[in-house]
Amino acid sequence: MFDPNQAPGYVQGQVVSYIGSLYAVNVNGPAGIPDSSPDYTLFLSGGTTGATGAGLTGSVPFDPALAPGYQAGQIVTFGGSTYIINVASPTGIPGSSPDYTLLTAAGATGATGVGITGSTGATGSTGDTGVT
Repeated sequence: MFDPNQAPGYVQGQVVSYIGSLYAVNVNGPAGIPDSSPDYTLFLSGGTTGATGAGLTGSVPFDPALAPGYQAGQIVTFGGSTYIINVASPTGIPGSSPDYTLLTAAGATGATGVGITGSTGATGSTGDTGVT
């Protein structure tokens, strides 16, 4: 990574990165900055940043009553796991039907935490006697 404070110590042939691109140092103790000084040669230009992906914002908890309305590509969660639906109007349930593909599996249940059991509360009053 290009550092203007360290640049006087750079040596010819050294490679530095600057704003996503790579430059070769042409001389010992180069001056200036890589994108505007003849002391550096660009040999790998950084690409443009791609668009942000859609993510899983459309995921819903699996509901068997709504399953006939699900579309292929819909994301559902079930039993702590996440699935993608392979066909429109899927049948069965995620995890046992080929209409669903597992994307992420639920993790194992963690250990029970440490703690003490609280004391038993006071006994409540006796209720009215019922009708015979």
